[in-house]
Amino acid sequence: MADLRTTLFNTEMASPFVLASGPLSYDAHGLRAAFRAGGVTTKTLRLERAVNPIPHMVLPAVLFDDPTRDGQPEAAAAALPRRAVSVKMPSCLSSRRGR
Repeated sequence: MADLRTTLFNTEMASPFVLASGPLSYDAHGLRAAFRAGGVTTKTLRLERAVNPIPHMVLPAVLFDDPTRDGQPEAAAAALPRRAVSVKMPSCLSSRRGR
């Protein structure tokens, strides 16, 4: 196996790979695994487990992938506030093929 040791701020690391703060560094298990790979960065360290608030988004919210399809313009107009503007955006959640 290749020797990937590197030095960062006068500290020798086994690997140059450093895990960014995120889901993989959410708990102690992820932090230990990342340190074996090289290093880890965190936003916050705490003694007690963090609690993710639910819901993550503001409710109520309505999202139509294509409001002009299958007679949905009326449903979209009824569900959205009066000042809403229509914005066309590609859908990565659509199961329709060929579009």
